Amino acid sequence: MNKVTQSASALLPLIIFLLLAVATGILSRLLLIEEAKPNYGNQPRVKLNQVMISQTDVNGFVIRKIKATSLLYHDDGIIFLENPFLKTFSVTDATINTWADYGEINRDEEVATLTGNVRILKLGPKNGDELKIRTDDLEIRFDKKIASTKGKVEISNKIFIIKGLGMIINQKTGEINILEKSSLIRGAV
Repeated sequence: MNKVTQSASALLPLIIFLLLAVATGILSRLLLIEEAKPNYGNQPRVKLNQVMISQTDVNGFVIRKIKATSLLYHDDGIIFLENPFLKTFSVTDATINTWADYGEINRDEEVATLTGNVRILKLGPKNGDELKIRTDDLEIRFDKKIASTKGKVEISNKIFIIKGLGMIINQKTGEINILEKSSLIRGAV
């Protein structure tokens, strides 16, 4: 029995040393490895439902309101909108309402791109003086107050309908230019 005790006491420090080495190795692997941060890329950082955003000028007057059923904000400054409604106010001009199925706003470039069943309603100074515009897509440059499309366009009021391909709206001058293949139908509405 004495030999067993001597063998066990000789092996005990070796066993303890091996157990400590294995435990140190396992713990160092678990604790010293830095976890890689996930790369979200262009993943949304914020999602909001039933949103309304107002933008004001330097004097605090509301110049634009945007409503949407949902908003996805990405790190790169791109905002995606579902069912956007844009209301643009002007002291010198009529209010302009714009609807679409989808929208994308590049905050840095002050550009909005609307797609799918885009409708614009410009309210006139008198009741019933309104201008309706329909297209499939529209790019709005807020800083230049210009909206444009390369697609089919239909402009109408209570007196006429104009159809064409491509359009530029200059909100500063109030001009609407049809770029190609325009046709006018008077008294059709």
